[in-house]
Amino acid sequence: MTDSRSSSLTNSVAEYDEKVAMNIVHLRCLSTKLKMNDEQSTLLQSNNPNCI
Repeated sequence: MTDSRSSSLTNSVAEYDEKVAMNIVHLRCLSTKLKMNDEQSTLLQSNNPNCI
């Protein structure tokens, strides 16, 4: 494998890891929101932009 292909693959893996991490944060956020009332949920959303 050439260096350029290797670094390209590394970048793809890093991007994928980032997306997975974001999804985990988002899912945690959603599960937290489900346990909250509307007022708490709005507060959580305003404090955490990943939580939509």
